[in-house]
Amino acid sequence: MESLPRRESAGPNPPEEGRLHAQLVRRQEQYLIRLAGEIDLGTVSVLYEAIHTCLGTRPAVVVISLEGVSFCDCAGLRALLQARLEIVQAGAECHVQGPLQSAVASLIGHTRTAAGLGMHEHEAGHGQHGGPPTA
Repeated sequence: MESLPRRESAGPNPPEEGRLHAQLVRRQEQYLIRLAGEIDLGTVSVLYEAIHTCLGTRPAVVVISLEGVSFCDCAGLRALLQARLEIVQAGAECHVQGPLQSAVASLIGHTRTAAGLGMHEHEAGHGQHGGPPTA
């Protein structure tokens, strides 16, 4: 098991808030990246560092767990979409999974990006946890 350093988020957050932590767990040809904290412009480098560490070993599967992510802004969502694209282009399967906390589920639901992340709408909390209302 390998942990990448915590980085502070940019902006008005106090030093202990707004950090992102990535824990990497390797099992044979599969990597699990457990993210915890906030994904925003100031912390996306932690996500990219984790992805590039994984891709350096040429895994067959990369699973990104967002269960511990309490907040994600548009820059963070863009980074997740870009990370998934890089993983797939490298020839690995990529699975983004939850369960998602309400702020993250809401962002993914409102932006309708569950499919782009390779998640089913029920995994992304669409219609739950503050997702957009259905017509």
